[in-house]
Amino acid sequence: MVPDDPPDGAGGDADGADADRQHDGDQQPGGQPADPQRGPPPLRDLAEVVVLVENERVGQTHSTSGDNVACATQSHLAGRSCPNPARDALFTHRFVPVSGAVGGSIAFSRCGRVFVIPRDARSRLASRDRGTAALGGGSVFAGSKRRRSTLALATVAVTASVVAALTATDVGVVPAQALTTHTVTSPDGAITFAVHEQASGALTYEVTAGTTTIFEESPLGIATSAVDFSTGLTYASQARTTIDQTYTLPAGTKPSYRDHANQLVLSYTKGGQTMQLVVRAYDDGVAYRYVLPGGSGAVSITDEKSGFRLPAPTGGWAAVWNGNYEQDYIYRSAAGLNDGTELTMPLLASIDNNAYFTVISEANVYNAGASFAPALLKGSQANDGLLNVRRTPDQSFPIASTYPFQTPWRAAIIAGDLDTLVNSDLVQHLNPPATQNADWVKPGRAAWSWFSDGDSAADLDKQKQMVDFAASMGFEYVTVDCCYDPDVDLPAISQYAAQRDVGIFAWVTAEPFATPTQADALVAEHKAYGVVGLKVDFFLNDSQNVMGWYQSIGDAAGEHELMLNFHGSTKPGGENRTWPWVVTSEAVAGTEHYLYPPPTTARLDATFPFVRNPIGGMDYTPTMISLNGSILTQAHTLAQSIVFTSAMVNYSDSAAAYEQWPGRHLMRAVPTVWDETRVVEGFPGDHVTMARRSGTDWFVGAITDPARTATVPLSFLGSGTYTATIFADNAAGRVSSVTTQTVTSASTLSLPMIATGGVAVHISKTPLAQIGSADVRYEAEAPGNTISGGAGTDNCKGCSGGSKVGFLGNGGAVQFNNVMAGAAGTHELTFTYTSGDPRSIQIEVNGSVVSTENLKDSGGWEFVNKWTIDVPLNAGANTIRFSNPAAFGPDIDALILSRRTEAEASGNTLAGGAAVAACGGCSGGSKVTGLSGGGSVTVNGVTATAAGNHTVRVDYAATADSTAQVSVNGGAPVTVAFPSTGGATATATVTLGLGVNAGASNTIRIAGGSGAAPDIDRVTVTN
Repeated sequence: MVPDDPPDGAGGDADGADADRQHDGDQQPGGQPADPQRGPPPLRDLAEVVVLVENERVGQTHSTSGDNVACATQSHLAGRSCPNPARDALFTHRFVPVSGAVGGSIAFSRCGRVFVIPRDARSRLASRDRGTAALGGGSVFAGSKRRRSTLALATVAVTASVVAALTATDVGVVPAQALTTHTVTSPDGAITFAVHEQASGALTYEVTAGTTTIFEESPLGIATSAVDFSTGLTYASQARTTIDQTYTLPAGTKPSYRDHANQLVLSYTKGGQTMQLVVRAYDDGVAYRYVLPGGSGAVSITDEKSGFRLPAPTGGWAAVWNGNYEQDYIYRSAAGLNDGTELTMPLLASIDNNAYFTVISEANVYNAGASFAPALLKGSQANDGLLNVRRTPDQSFPIASTYPFQTPWRAAIIAGDLDTLVNSDLVQHLNPPATQNADWVKPGRAAWSWFSDGDSAADLDKQKQMVDFAASMGFEYVTVDCCYDPDVDLPAISQYAAQRDVGIFAWVTAEPFATPTQADALVAEHKAYGVVGLKVDFFLNDSQNVMGWYQSIGDAAGEHELMLNFHGSTKPGGENRTWPWVVTSEAVAGTEHYLYPPPTTARLDATFPFVRNPIGGMDYTPTMISLNGSILTQAHTLAQSIVFTSAMVNYSDSAAAYEQWPGRHLMRAVPTVWDETRVVEGFPGDHVTMARRSGTDWFVGAITDPARTATVPLSFLGSGTYTATIFADNAAGRVSSVTTQTVTSASTLSLPMIATGGVAVHISKTPLAQIGSADVRYEAEAPGNTISGGAGTDNCKGCSGGSKVGFLGNGGAVQFNNVMAGAAGTHELTFTYTSGDPRSIQIEVNGSVVSTENLKDSGGWEFVNKWTIDVPLNAGANTIRFSNPAAFGPDIDALILSRRTEAEASGNTLAGGAAVAACGGCSGGSKVTGLSGGGSVTVNGVTATAAGNHTVRVDYAATADSTAQVSVNGGAPVTVAFPSTGGATATATVTLGLGVNAGASNTIRIAGGSGAAPDIDRVTVTN
């Protein structure tokens, strides 16, 4: 436990209880403390009395004379001191309307005592109505079924002449109806949480922010098998504590976090037992929980009376509860929130016409020793704004626990703007800190084949392809997902990935990990396989028992240093503070819902940043660009990885689709954790534009439902000029090109978006690298090609040009004409295709059949896969024809050519101690070694059909992490990292973007330095 954060129910001023009964030192006129038993003295020499009625405005009071002057400022009514607390002691606390006063008189409480204005005085007040409200028989003071918030009331100022007619006995004390209010205020003084003790011994609370009521009087209390703590409580004591601590997380949304709150612990007794209500007020919200601190043995929690009463008429964005937390968030009116529907947490509400927003959720749920179960919200059906906290249908029976006991936190983020809302860490703060080192936790991006090819987890070659793609993109991980065959060699794929500096997350189901013993054994087993993390799926249950599964898995993963991604899971509740290795969790209607309708929508995407981001990372699996049926544009899906919070991002489309898509340039650069986040503009369910900083680079993501233009002032930039690289949709909703602008902090970006569209921007003083931007890709549907025999073009959203050629085979064919080669010889031909099942394709080069390839299905007719073979080409123009004489073949998207050169080839230049050595794992059986200490190999005769940045792949072997200097055509060298491959004959690939000239006379030099250097196998350049 951090020293500044004492245990719930402990710490604070030793005199706290007495201080509260004296209301923090309230002074009588003359500076004497108020007597807690006798209460304040009668009012004397009163110049003016302020009474409150409904109207959401606060009037002015005009004092004329007297020692006791009514202070009716908003700060005063919120429970803070008057400008002159010594003189105005009687009015230094909030007024609480009370019904049922003697003789129908008006009553209000202050400092735990009830003050009464008699019936005749009441009529005199009404007769002097000054136009704001009259206190007639229908006033909120008489006959009201529940108290209204004092801050949602206006004032009726009573003139001095009327007050003068009241005697000292007209306004007095009714000790028999004594009530007490305890308040705790946020560190900045803006938010107040007020706990009211009712005459019945029940507790209620109100929350205000500034002059705005966030929660009207709401119920509190729990009932156990031993004692019902929802009524009949007797006050015992209190303790006040200020929490102020700073912490960091290895996979967080900002470099460091400040957990700063004022805490009030109120202790009550009943039936010989104690219940504590622990309340925290933060600058951006409030939270409370119940603690049963004493005793021993078993206890059941049979009911909870907590609720959140929203002021009328408050609407909000809510989803119907489901155990997978993947339902649609729609806007509901006040009536829709209150109609008795079981609604999931988190819930987002707009208060006072968007003056404030609040996200209602809970914290410290599944990392609490299986002591409780998640809750939902259910409207009272009384049209009173009350959302009751209730157990989910998965936990229809009482919570089984033991003493001592505490519930999860009931939490509400409160923000006056959407930027504050999105940046809130309140839910995370409410969790205990980690108790062990988590330096091994690494955030990152993952290639993931399941969505685009659901059966691919059992295909080792496909998973190796995903590893190669991840390495080429600089991704940290590959997720090997459901449902890999038990015979799939996880150790082999993990070793292959490790040699390429890529980690493996392995998919598992949750139930086999249910107990601590089971979890420890299975986590240890997967650790031995070499995986770095587990994607744990199919919890799909909010019962207390299943919370034990989370506890078992979380503890075991920390012990064995495996990261976790929870899927089919409950919502996060900030548990990543305790378990930083929980890098993300699902609990969101993400990309997967295009396979399991209803599909996600732009409206829903524009809601998630405001309701789901604030409670923890979401594994939405963004950037699905291939589905023709998706209403989301490609730029929209690219922006998702910026707008949605997740320390681990699983990209959902195929490697082949990304490799030929312009958006890949941003995907290489975008991080998953941030140094700063700003909401530039937005509104839930409509649009959001967010700017996030990593180091000195900024990333702007915008998504929208309606067509609109995002306006982004760049005042957040530093001095100097920057390059903005913009990824926007064309009219068809595809990112087909990339544009750049030179900008400064005085610039404003204007970014048009089509309906359901978006835009993504990289802003840096170093222009975004665009590896392979000059690679020549030949489209099957290009007008210069020959399409014959019934073959035809078809739309294909994920294909490189937006179309493909289908109906190949049985006479249908496509011939690529004018395929250019810089030199004669063997070239690497990579073509992309789609197919819903395994099919064959015959390939002819310059009129001769060179191969018939039996292709795997690509994952579906919308998803692109790639296939690579070697073909002989002439220098200059060539023809390449695809057909199938005997059956239908796949649809063909595009092709691209590359040329390989072995490092040991006789035409290359070795210098400075470099030499050829045998290498059983290398492509030509040899490699060039001896680069350390200044050795070098120069690959001569590198060809390119067009000048510009081309993709260059360097295959190498390294027994340790190494570096080398790479230069082109004698230009300035760049330092390139070559991670260890794990052995002298184990090879891996580094992918570079190098500027080369058109023609066949380019050179690429690779030289070592004073440290470890790689051995070079071969160099492949895409034409």
